[in-house]
Amino acid sequence: YRLVVFLGLAVLVYYFFFKVLGILLMAVELVWFIWRPLWSELSIWHERKSEIKTNRMWAAYAFLGIILLLILLPWQTGIKGPGWVHPERTHILYSPLPGRLVRLPESSNVVSGQPLFILESPDLRLSAERARELAKARTNELIGLIGLPDGEARREQVRAQKEKFIAEEKLFLEEQARLEISAPFSGVIVDLDSDLAPGVWVQPSQPLATLVDYSKWVVDAYIDEEDIHRVKPGDKAQVYRPLRLGVLQGQVIKVDATRTTVLPHYSLNARSGGDIVTLENEENIPRDAIYRVRVKLDAPPPESRQMKTGNVVISGEAKAWLPTILKRIGAVAVRESGF
Repeated sequence: YRLVVFLGLAVLVYYFFFKVLGILLMAVELVWFIWRPLWSELSIWHERKSEIKTNRMWAAYAFLGIILLLILLPWQTGIKGPGWVHPERTHILYSPLPGRLVRLPESSNVVSGQPLFILESPDLRLSAERARELAKARTNELIGLIGLPDGEARREQVRAQKEKFIAEEKLFLEEQARLEISAPFSGVIVDLDSDLAPGVWVQPSQPLATLVDYSKWVVDAYIDEEDIHRVKPGDKAQVYRPLRLGVLQGQVIKVDATRTTVLPHYSLNARSGGDIVTLENEENIPRDAIYRVRVKLDAPPPESRQMKTGNVVISGEAKAWLPTILKRIGAVAVRESGF
């Protein structure tokens, strides 16, 4: 027990000794290479202060005051980040159950609630018909129990069986109703599977088509961790697109509380010409800590069916330069000290 305590204390002393030694060495370097030359220059300036003209002295003080004012006052600067322009609502259509296609969408433009894909399942239909026939048979059996000596004793059992088969028929019909896929919102059908046709069987994992609402567009902007606290819902934003396609105006509607772990589109990746650097072995995982900010555009882009990237500038909270510089210096000091 004493040996364990002794070894533990020795490790702690060794650890803190080298940590303190590292801090002292860094302080010596700071004094010797930075403060010492500055002190030497200031000493010479103080000795020859009488040679400096008064007007130059006041001009120097005024200049220093202006510099200090500039770095202390918060200034409204734009918060920049790459963004992906895309429709606000996009929905991939799947079949909830395995089934056989009966009907496909007749037009690409659809309205909310309109049936798009109608499928059927012979197993569900046969099961529903079987449950319906069994329920009818129990109904006839209940009629036949009237007047029988043991009819009343068997009535409750037969009635329970009838209710069971009615419930089974309802369940099978509800499952069959799920095979009628309707549009959750108004939009345009795109990326329709070319292999689909009436009579073709589809599986739940097979995408049938994509429904897109081109009337409302948003931009997913990705902001660095150090600036995300300056952005809040309601801030104005501008989206500058490449190839001189103009500037889009919008407003921040959502700020993510957690960092982005996967990029939504390959065009944001630096390997594909984007601005976000990803990990070496992962194409869509950002290397640095970035946060998504969703901006709702005031109007759709002129080329309203093309998803593109752009540079987003958000008019966020004003920021003073001096606190930011001091924070970065403190972070570097903590990192280099090893704590």
